[in-house]
Amino acid sequence: MEKTTKTAIVFGVLFFLTVAGFVVESGVQSNWWTVDVSIVEFEDYDPSFPDENGTVVAKLYKPVGASSSTPVPGVLAIHGYNNDKDVQRPHSIELSKRGIAVLAVDVLNHGDSDNVNRSTSNPTPFAALAYLKALDFVDETNIGVTGHSFGAINTYTIALADPTIKAIAPIAFGFEVPGSTIAFGISFYQIARAINPNLDILHVASWGEEFFRDANITIDQHVQNGLDALNSFLGISDAEYGETYGTFNSGATRVEMLKKTHPGQTHSRKSTVAITAFFLQSLSGYTEEQAYESINMGNTIYWLADLAGIISMAALIFSIVPLAFLLMNIKFFKEVAKPMPKYRESYAPKTGAWWIFGIVNASIGFVTYVFNTEYFYPDQANDVATWVFDGWMIGEFFWSRGIRIYTSMIGNSFLAFYVVNAGLMMLIVLVFWTFIYRPKRVGFYELGASYKIPDDELAEGQAKPKGWKVFGKTLLIALSLIGYMYLVTYGASFLNVEIRGPWAGLKVLTWARALEFILYYPGLLLFFIFNAGIWMFGMMRQKEYETEAKTIFIWWIKICIVMLSGLILTNLLQYVPMYLGLTGPWLNNWAFAPMNVLQLWATVPFAAGFYLILIIFYRKTGKIWLGSFIIPAIATWLLVGGYLMYPVPL
Repeated sequence: MEKTTKTAIVFGVLFFLTVAGFVVESGVQSNWWTVDVSIVEFEDYDPSFPDENGTVVAKLYKPVGASSSTPVPGVLAIHGYNNDKDVQRPHSIELSKRGIAVLAVDVLNHGDSDNVNRSTSNPTPFAALAYLKALDFVDETNIGVTGHSFGAINTYTIALADPTIKAIAPIAFGFEVPGSTIAFGISFYQIARAINPNLDILHVASWGEEFFRDANITIDQHVQNGLDALNSFLGISDAEYGETYGTFNSGATRVEMLKKTHPGQTHSRKSTVAITAFFLQSLSGYTEEQAYESINMGNTIYWLADLAGIISMAALIFSIVPLAFLLMNIKFFKEVAKPMPKYRESYAPKTGAWWIFGIVNASIGFVTYVFNTEYFYPDQANDVATWVFDGWMIGEFFWSRGIRIYTSMIGNSFLAFYVVNAGLMMLIVLVFWTFIYRPKRVGFYELGASYKIPDDELAEGQAKPKGWKVFGKTLLIALSLIGYMYLVTYGASFLNVEIRGPWAGLKVLTWARALEFILYYPGLLLFFIFNAGIWMFGMMRQKEYETEAKTIFIWWIKICIVMLSGLILTNLLQYVPMYLGLTGPWLNNWAFAPMNVLQLWATVPFAAGFYLILIIFYRKTGKIWLGSFIIPAIATWLLVGGYLMYPVPL
């Protein structure tokens, strides 16, 4: 079979998986198109901030049979800090499938909602609650609220402000956080019950919780603290997790304890079952037996949407490889495909030196991630942000001057990490080129960045390529690839889905987020030119092996080790001591917020995939540029797509 035909078949298969993935995602989300899922918008007005109001975007799940003549219960689902409406998708799918309407909201400054400057990054979505209650097919007297993380805090707030709420299901933190004393010997839950004695409460906690807990206490102590608070709240001495105390609609209380970390709570099957069964009992009048017969660990379907979304996203990202190859088969782009510079032992490090350089790079990655992504305010006790450049400083520098750019707190953390690492690598490249490469007559062609081919590598009769012409065509291919990805993502939006897994992935950008993309891209571009380009393929050039496949695989494994092991170490230090029962989330003791460690659960797998694509593009084009253009574009898209747009922590 002709090589071009094989490439076209590979592209076709990956494109099919992309489309099939988001179609299945849409089908699962709507219970195979029986639940009416739509995107809705409404205004959020806060009289305390008359100039800082905006449009809220939400996803509405309307069950079968819901109408003005047969209204159904409604649940408001609120995501947490740095998340979006689809993080609440698991129980939104399961509840709407079972006859409860759900409004999953993008809180202001998140997702597709507007960016505003109020006193908090996560304004309580009272407007969303009002919108839900006003729907003619929703029974406004039969409303529940659930929320994860900061959404849990907003759930508490709504319960205190609106005594008509029948049930709440906060997801996050130990029960002792809202269940312990907050003022005059009274806890939040006691206040909520005083305002509304019939309020049903489900609290979903997890043993590996990273937030609002003492970093020095073990998992067992953390679990016991929750039970102590539950005993105090109930006025008993033998409370247990997973038991319902009291009667529904007369003040039932239940606490679930998950063997999960903070971000794993929303997509836990146990959590989804507990939340769905709880609202079925509180809002739909099911008995406990009926509720757990309707929803149990064996009949949930939400995870299929996540799985299909992950397959769709992976297929779309990797489909740019065969698509790029097909483009380079077109006469206009043919000259972009070039052989790699010859492997020369005069500049390629020997095995021992290669690993020493790699260990140094991994160590730099660990140190810079811990310090440059620091998260708290610089005047906070024990905080090193007073002398270390970090993400907080970027947002604060502009917002304190009234310039509302670089608005992503997490984006700023990553930007600080990328820019610092790129700056260090630029210095290393300069030193090596000046004192080592230049005396050996090694130039940027050998390092994969220049098109100026040495005479001894020219074939007989071969003319030297016009570098800027090839460079321009390379850039045009990169623009074509990102344009293709965006068009496919735009197509998925017509089915009211994004191309994603549990957390925000590839999505259509609002105009505000498109501006942020332009601002963040250059910082990531520098990293992928110098760290994941000149250093990775030039200064750390590896030898060839017997076959192309073996060479790519070995290069990829070694690059992942030296580029990602420092970040993996960060995660291990955070969680291994906790899981061994020695302490809590260990890095919390460094004035280093768990929020940035959490990002690594997604960052490391994405980065591993990106490095594989970079290797393939380098070997196809002989240059770093195609990969260095397209990969930071995808990474920036992921960074600014759906997450928080607010430059300070809370």
